[in-house]
Amino acid sequence: MAEVDRALFFWVNRGWHQPWLNDLFWGITWLGVGWVQVLIALLVLRVARRHGDRAWAVAYRSAFVPLLVAWLFSGIVAQVIKRTWDRPRPSNLAGALVAADERIFSKSFPSGHSCTTAAIAMVLTVVFWKRYPGVVLGAWMVTLLVMLSRVYRGVHYPSDVLAGAVIGALCGYLAMVWWRQRRRVP
Repeated sequence: MAEVDRALFFWVNRGWHQPWLNDLFWGITWLGVGWVQVLIALLVLRVARRHGDRAWAVAYRSAFVPLLVAWLFSGIVAQVIKRTWDRPRPSNLAGALVAADERIFSKSFPSGHSCTTAAIAMVLTVVFWKRYPGVVLGAWMVTLLVMLSRVYRGVHYPSDVLAGAVIGALCGYLAMVWWRQRRRVP
């Protein structure tokens, strides 16, 4: 498994390397940064209140607290696992192409960017999948691109981002279960 992971890492990290992709994946990886995710959620909440149709605004307001809970919970879970699972980053491998602003040589598993992005995508899936499937598709596309960006930029193995996404999706689902149960209790 480790050899497959390493081979897939180099296939993306070196095999896809193009100057125009460097800037693209730099921008995409920022969508997985915690404070950027919270800022986007706040901006969307503001737009939903002002310009969205009523159904959209109600749905997004109902998703906002679970979004924040899922984001926080998934980030904490990722950091706890990262501190207990001693897996060096692929940026330590000879021949890995590592973006200059990604000189991270600490632990790799799981990807926190992938974890929080997938947690948000799962909350959006639960809330919007019936009425606004484009939101769901967009959220998962962003998640996949963030995952890919972390491998391309040389700081995570494919299994790191896949595990991060699974953990995040589970955290997002649990946040929605918690929120719905909390709202039912008188």
